[in-house]
Amino acid sequence: MTDGRSTPPPDHLIPELREALPVLTEVLVDERGTALGLPAVGGAAVPTMEFSRPVVPTPTPTMRDPLDDAMQGIDEDHLAREVLSSLQGQVDRLFEFRVKSALEPVLQGLVAQVVQQAREELTTVMVDVVRRAVSQELARRKSR
Repeated sequence: MTDGRSTPPPDHLIPELREALPVLTEVLVDERGTALGLPAVGGAAVPTMEFSRPVVPTPTPTMRDPLDDAMQGIDEDHLAREVLSSLQGQVDRLFEFRVKSALEPVLQGLVAQVVQQAREELTTVMVDVVRRAVSQELARRKSR
């Protein structure tokens, strides 16, 4: 919700932030530190920034993965059965919820159709019963 006033642009909110942010030409440099074909701004040279590549340690034979040590004495089949049994209740509830939510509209439509057909058949039977009862009563009264 707004109160109808326009909000000022962010650079008016924090002027120090605007001065601290680099411009696009300060950021776009290639590996050699030269601008990527961009013209100099206002005749001045385009400032460049040096970026160092991250150092990735190379594994040595003495470095061991702690996960390998932890997995040494674990039987994967047993672990899979434990995880499955702990999740079985959640899976059952989720499955039941999904089946109910998927079948509910279908079953409601079928119930509505069955009720409508039952009403139509009941109406037909009731009309037939009333017609027979009236004809029997008329026949009984004529015979008197």
